[in-house]
Amino acid sequence: MAEGEGFEVVDLGIDVVPDAFVEAIHKHQPHVLGMSALLNTTMEEMEIVIQAIEKAGLKKMVKTIVWGNSYNRKVFKRHWSRWIRP
Repeated sequence: MAEGEGFEVVDLGIDVVPDAFVEAIHKHQPHVLGMSALLNTTMEEMEIVIQAIEKAGLKKMVKTIVWGNSYNRKVFKRHWSRWIRP
């Protein structure tokens, strides 16, 4: 869908390790990183990816968007509210 709206998309695939996200951010220098979760267990993995991005000092370089079939307000507050900050 993003490509259809004119965005350049770099698809890293499925079951991607956190270091591959960090490497891709260095290589492609995106403005936005998007991750999708269709299973609840994937949310914890996306949290680990965000921690790796922070550890690499890239948090201010890229905005992160997470979405998926299993998201609702309760899940968002439990997993993501601590990551929302200026």
